[in-house]
Amino acid sequence: MTTAAKKKPATQAALARKAKKLKDEKHESAAAKVRAQLDSDSQKPSSETVPLPARRRALIGSARAPPPLRLLSRKEVCERVGVSYPTIWEWARTGRFPKARVLNGGKLGWLESEIEAWILALPLQELKPADEEAKA
Repeated sequence: MTTAAKKKPATQAALARKAKKLKDEKHESAAAKVRAQLDSDSQKPSSETVPLPARRRALIGSARAPPPLRLLSRKEVCERVGVSYPTIWEWARTGRFPKARVLNGGKLGWLESEIEAWILALPLQELKPADEEAKA
């Protein structure tokens, strides 16, 4: 056996020890050090400040699936918007209101989310400033 063959297992053992030593030591990258410093600078709310039931509700709420899509009938849409069906039909025809989906049997249905978005997009009432009301 040559000397090189005898040294090979010793070299492998030394490399294995060195690898284990490096693995045991924690080497943080420069980015990790900066993140740790930035995280320590910001004030995060501790979990003790939020009551346990609220934390549980937040955890459960984040795990739930989004609610299913819901279609509104003609009657429900008229009640929510506060106008008659001919008005809704005219608005939809001119592009001022969401169009209905055609269901089986020729029935119509509107997506609840579209109707809610339309309502929220309506302009707000402009009021006179308080100074002008006092003068009038």
